[in-house]
Amino acid sequence: MKKYIIAVLLFPTVYYAQTDSIKSLNALETILEDGSNTNDVSHIYYSFDNVFENPVDINNTSADALLQIPFLNKTTAQAIINYRNEIGNFSSLRQLKNVEGISDEMAEKLVTFLKIIGKNSPTFINSFSKIFSESEISFRSRIIQDLQPEKGFRENLFQGSRQKYYNRFTINSPDKYYFGLLIEKDAGEKSFADFVSYSLKINNLSFVKSIIAGNYNFEFAQGLSMWSPFGLAKGSDAVNTVSKNDRGAVPSVNPNENQFLHGAAIDFQFNKFSLKSFFSSHHLDASIDSISGLVSSLPIDGNHRTANEIKRHSSLEENIFGISGDYLFNNSSKISFLYYQSNYDHYLDFENYSGKKFEHFSVGYSATIKRLSFSGEIANYKNSIAAINTLQISVGKKLSLVFSYRHFPSDYYTIHGSSFGEKGTATNENGFYTGFYWQSGIGSFNIYYDQFKFPIASSGYNFSSTGSDFRLFYNYKFSSSLELRLRYKNENTPVFIDDNLSQRKSNALRAELLYKIFKELKLRTRFEVVHKNSVASLPAENGYLFFQDINSSQIKNLSLTCRIIFFRTDSYESRLYEFENDLDGIMNNPALFGEGIRWYFICRYKTPIGLNLSLKYSELYRPNENSLSSGSAEILGNIDNRLSVQLDFSF
Repeated sequence: MKKYIIAVLLFPTVYYAQTDSIKSLNALETILEDGSNTNDVSHIYYSFDNVFENPVDINNTSADALLQIPFLNKTTAQAIINYRNEIGNFSSLRQLKNVEGISDEMAEKLVTFLKIIGKNSPTFINSFSKIFSESEISFRSRIIQDLQPEKGFRENLFQGSRQKYYNRFTINSPDKYYFGLLIEKDAGEKSFADFVSYSLKINNLSFVKSIIAGNYNFEFAQGLSMWSPFGLAKGSDAVNTVSKNDRGAVPSVNPNENQFLHGAAIDFQFNKFSLKSFFSSHHLDASIDSISGLVSSLPIDGNHRTANEIKRHSSLEENIFGISGDYLFNNSSKISFLYYQSNYDHYLDFENYSGKKFEHFSVGYSATIKRLSFSGEIANYKNSIAAINTLQISVGKKLSLVFSYRHFPSDYYTIHGSSFGEKGTATNENGFYTGFYWQSGIGSFNIYYDQFKFPIASSGYNFSSTGSDFRLFYNYKFSSSLELRLRYKNENTPVFIDDNLSQRKSNALRAELLYKIFKELKLRTRFEVVHKNSVASLPAENGYLFFQDINSSQIKNLSLTCRIIFFRTDSYESRLYEFENDLDGIMNNPALFGEGIRWYFICRYKTPIGLNLSLKYSELYRPNENSLSSGSAEILGNIDNRLSVQLDFSF
């Protein structure tokens, strides 16, 4: 059966136009803009991959469907629908600039995620049944290999081959149904189908708004009790990414091997009231003591290469039942509740989350009164209550503000939550966030200031610590061919030095120039410097990064993206990050430290039959090192290079 499924995946036969993924990645980068300090941010891409690859038809969509777009809030989504109803239909996406509350800058971002389908748009598969002619079918196959063998392969610690395989098939009919199947193997894993994920969603069956079977995530309110593991953090959009837009049950077909639910979810719609029920029975990777049977941790890396990693594979059974309800006062105001219970077959022995049975209850709300938008959530676990409340003020298209206060006690905890904040975990954190957006005659400004406090400084330290985060993003377009971006960052973070708590200040300044030589040749230049103050026994640190991008599409159907990066920092503590273009479906945000050069190129070729080929080669060179990384990932020498090849077929 598995061989048959794989054979089907490897032989799709018809064509449909594919969207420009480079534009999608660039749009997401401007939203995140250093909002995530982790190497692999592909998980954020997976959260919105459907809208990246299948832009929403603006003339045939609902406000709820528009909320797939990462930075769009309920008020703006409804404003788009209202404007469409007033004018009939959009004839051009440039009309987005006429919608109330949408600035010129936001309109440019939205274009990436929207499309207009003409009345006479040709379809290659008109001879097929109507159900397929209205569907978007895609297949993606990817192979990635690090060219330098890691220690795990050199010493036979890993049981499988060095290749990473990814195969995904999806069929999607907007507002009707979705089906996805993923088969994946990480480097070092033995089985070609080490991880298999599938999900089916059917929409609009009378009073049943949707049914999901298979793998899914459940998003509620502001994520204090339950959310997908993916979410936008603080970034260059200082206003629109603070409040979350919950979508209820969402299909999950991505390589995240542990942070999802597996079972079924149903959403009933009764006029202004909706009722959602969901069930999950899932086996998680877990580290379980062989004598006591206690669970000490829940690894989420999904690696099953060594004997120990294989031992923890799917070793913990989790069963969840939940119910959620929404009452809609109008198109932009609602109140919601959520209750769910989770049960495990082993005892979880975590500091603030111990036992086999857990219950969570939450109430969420959102409301818009003229130019004021309110949102928030109050969540309960045992005797602890966490809360977040946000007010957004839209003075006009060119000016908006946001204020958000969060209170997450140290004894509040949930495995399935993901909140806005410094850590994003809805536990042990209080904070007040102020964001500001202004589109002026001399450019646009996004500014935020976040003050936060950790009631318990760290495990073993029963006292509080504080910090702050200030960022200013400036953008100015001299013309359609020349754009300047500036970013200033000031952070105060708590650090422990010789068992004493101190604060360390850091400052970073980035300047970036984007310029178009002509339509088929675009360049991008960035220079960034960072300085960390000395504190106690820690010396001051400095670092810099410079890169040059070239994006060429001078040959029909062929595009080439190249980047070279020069960097030097005093240590890992003064590391710098740079989002990279990658193969479709991947985003990489490598931490660069020490001294070295990194470069890569990506070739993309679109064939006339819809078979699109991509290739990326990347290389990191650190001349002063004898080895790179550590542990089983250690590479001998000072070069780390990788080759990735991908095939996309859609119709």
